[in-house]
Amino acid sequence: MIIPKVKESIVTAQPDATTFILNNPETGVYLELDERQYFIFQQIDGSKDAAAIALIFLKKFGQIGHTLIADLVRKLHRGQFFAGITHFIESESPQQIYFKTIKKGFGKFIFFMPAPFLI
Repeated sequence: MIIPKVKESIVTAQPDATTFILNNPETGVYLELDERQYFIFQQIDGSKDAAAIALIFLKKFGQIGHTLIADLVRKLHRGQFFAGITHFIESESPQQIYFKTIKKGFGKFIFFMPAPFLI
């Protein structure tokens, strides 16, 4: 399994209470995030897999965030915000994202569907 990590060089700004701007100075790419997306962004630190991030999101916001997480991961990859990720491959399942890294080769970033009793 691959656990993505955001590059340390990413610059963040908060122009107002609910908007966050990410800047990748290496590519000049900017992303605008809302507070839920920014919360997810903060969790992508190389120590948590997708299931852990989804569970933290569920506890904080009371909703399953796997689609939001997957969409943000795709945006971050397109903007080259990840350290060490060389390729990104879409899967037939919206809950699986495949990455290729420089050192580890291909791996999955897999989401889970929480059991109904967690909701």
